[in-house]
Amino acid sequence: MRISTAQQYMSLLHQTQEAQSRMVELQLRLASGKRLVHPSDDPLAAVGVLVFRAARSLAEQHQKTAEAAQANLRMAESALGDMGEILKRANEMVVRGATATTDAEARAVMARQIRTMQDRFISHANSPDFHGNYLFAGFEVQTKPFAKNTAAPPPLVYQGDGGKQVVEVGPGLLLQSNMLVDEAVIAAYEALEDAAVRLEANDASGLSGVTLTLIKDASAQLLAIRGDAGARTIQFEEAAAAALRRYDQFTEQISVREDADMTETIVQLQQAQIAYQAALMAFQGATGLSLLNFLRG
Repeated sequence: MRISTAQQYMSLLHQTQEAQSRMVELQLRLASGKRLVHPSDDPLAAVGVLVFRAARSLAEQHQKTAEAAQANLRMAESALGDMGEILKRANEMVVRGATATTDAEARAVMARQIRTMQDRFISHANSPDFHGNYLFAGFEVQTKPFAKNTAAPPPLVYQGDGGKQVVEVGPGLLLQSNMLVDEAVIAAYEALEDAAVRLEANDASGLSGVTLTLIKDASAQLLAIRGDAGARTIQFEEAAAAALRRYDQFTEQISVREDADMTETIVQLQQAQIAYQAALMAFQGATGLSLLNFLRG
């Protein structure tokens, strides 16, 4: 079958345009580092990229949530430690106050010190997180959880609630991110109040027979809660690390589907450039021959 000059011209033009398009495509791939520039480049891979990006976004959210909870629990653990140190100091004072060699005036001085310690104790119990939300208020994070009761007893009242803040830090993994300490804090504050009252009353026998036991029990309770806070901190630390691993895995899967093999792309580009030059030369040769034929008539 004879091919006309016009057909030959159009065929060579099409081949040249195809070679040029291929070369430009590879140049863009090399410049961007991406094999998947448009969804049409590989529809199946494009769907996979969308799925893995969504999964990676969720993993990132889990990591941030776990890290935020971990930071709050560390602050809670620190505040509980500070409250425990106050009780420890109060215990030492009560031991001295309970001895027969301590006079009424010395006990009165100790009582004033205990009153000051009570204020510091409440301050720690009302510790906020980095966002200004109260750590020990349950769901009522904008409400100062502990306040002195002017119509005592009891000497301290809790103004928060019993809400357990549960957060998702992994697929199906829910953990409680806050500490509920109202009973322990109130018991500890009442032990301090008992110490102050008995020191003011010069009640040495009550200090040794009642107050020391109250402080000991309150200290043990706070220590146990602090240990629980530490254990939860580790849980969130592990959850954050697991979320980061998932994030990296999803990123790798995205890269497999989206990123170009640079060495392979360079080789393909060189081949495409050669093919384009060859097509261009063939096209130029054909068009030149056609013009000569035309001039010859």
